[in-house]
Amino acid sequence: MGLAIISLLMVSGTMSLREIVLQQSGFDWNIWYQPLWFLLFVVCGFSQDDKAKAKELFSQRDDVGKLDEAVRLLEKVTSKGNDYEAMVLLSRAYYFKAEYEGDKEKKLLLYEKGTAAGDKALSTVEKYAKAKKEHKEEPEAVKNIGRENLDALYWTAANLARWAKFASF
Repeated sequence: MGLAIISLLMVSGTMSLREIVLQQSGFDWNIWYQPLWFLLFVVCGFSQDDKAKAKELFSQRDDVGKLDEAVRLLEKVTSKGNDYEAMVLLSRAYYFKAEYEGDKEKKLLLYEKGTAAGDKALSTVEKYAKAKKEHKEEPEAVKNIGRENLDALYWTAANLARWAKFASF
């Protein structure tokens, strides 16, 4: 979204909103000069709306219907890119969704999805991803996770632990 705004400022040659508006009088709109950036701006805007709505729905997760809708929106947001916060929230949402599920096979599948969402979030942490690639061992890579990324590790482990509890070995 920031790139779209920067490109607008570059095309306009000013940071004055008044000047930007005046330059677009008639049908000489900036959208015609930068259609790709306009599309990017719109997509990012919708993505943020979906994420905010998903957070609100997740906060009401006692209602299974709202939790299901939160998962659907978070899947949509995470399919568009590597949004760490959305991936961690999706991992949490799968965990709670699995807790409500009565069918063992569906429960296991939800825990697997939660683990995968957590792993995807962890893979966006540069030091962790680099260490995992170099050492190819999870314990060495985990040492590179900072406090700010413990939520991804926690929900990945929580989903994996619950999966192990219900899986047949």
